[in-house]
Amino acid sequence: MDITGVKLRCSQQVYYVYTNNLFVRRNSLCVVETEHGIDIGRVFKKLTSLPDESIKVGGKLLRLATQDDLNLLPQIEDLEDRAFAVCKEKIIEKKLEMKLVMVKSLFDKTKIIFYFVADGRIDFRELVRDLAAVFRTRIEMRQI
Repeated sequence: MDITGVKLRCSQQVYYVYTNNLFVRRNSLCVVETEHGIDIGRVFKKLTSLPDESIKVGGKLLRLATQDDLNLLPQIEDLEDRAFAVCKEKIIEKKLEMKLVMVKSLFDKTKIIFYFVADGRIDFRELVRDLAAVFRTRIEMRQI
């Protein structure tokens, strides 16, 4: 069974996915489904077996990226930029002691993930509700 290591957009982590008998080359753009959802990534390496039992395969390669997929990337990046600006404004408005670092939207726009740093625990439930109302999608906050 062929396995491919894929680096997703905005991530340096390699996700190992089943290739489903698709022919892929290194650096090819592809659409993958991971446990987090559907995203686009770049083929990092191909494997025929896992060299280390600690490496887990967590998804599947759906297809090579089409021109339509590539045309969606600027829209997704615009959504991420807008989400960053809106979230930053809401953080200031609500006087939350957190610093927004990065925003990432899944390729299928089913979820937007907000990465932030904070010294302690933050009650951001109201912030999440506001963001969900604005963007009409699932919102996830990740403290890094």
